[in-house]
Amino acid sequence: QPSTIVWQKGALTVSQLCLSAGEPSLCVSADRNAQGVTTAKYSLQRLPLQLLATLASGADPMQASGELSGDGQIAIDAKGGINGNGNLTASPGSIAYSSNPGRALLAWSSLGVNAEATGTNQHVRLHGALSDGGHVNGDISVSGPSHALQGTLDADLRSLAFLEAVSSEIANVHGSLAGNLQLSGTLTAPQFQGRIQTQGFSAELPR
Repeated sequence: QPSTIVWQKGALTVSQLCLSAGEPSLCVSADRNAQGVTTAKYSLQRLPLQLLATLASGADPMQASGELSGDGQIAIDAKGGINGNGNLTASPGSIAYSSNPGRALLAWSSLGVNAEATGTNQHVRLHGALSDGGHVNGDISVSGPSHALQGTLDADLRSLAFLEAVSSEIANVHGSLAGNLQLSGTLTAPQFQGRIQTQGFSAELPR
């Protein structure tokens, strides 16, 4: 079904637009009324992570398994206040370099992020269960006009190979990391308390 765009008396409406290639699909819609309130929605179903890996690949292409799904809605008032919620989840999968597909840089059984916003308050929750038994979880809130920060980050990363995908300056990364951090302060002046430990860390610096 084609999308329509209507502009009338200071109001803009974009009806639902869907991009689909069989089962994977992305649908979005948006509306802005004459009072300056903007609303938008999205729905994402079973997007192959290989598509994102292909777009992000550099000199050494990457391969990925798993699918991304989620939905959400947001409203922004004329003063910039944000209200809404959204989520994204990834089905079990992994990423690896195509040149070495047998060595996963990261593998997971479940990944998800959920975000909520009400006025000047925002709340983000992250959970990840890794295939090797590790995990990464976070619960972070930002509140009030001063953007006060509060939350926790907890990680048990039994492989640091994923760092090779973050930076091309390192290769053959080994080791593990575990720790827990408590966040406080503000977004502009965050404070961290806790402990992070690494074991057996080593890496090569390619020429």
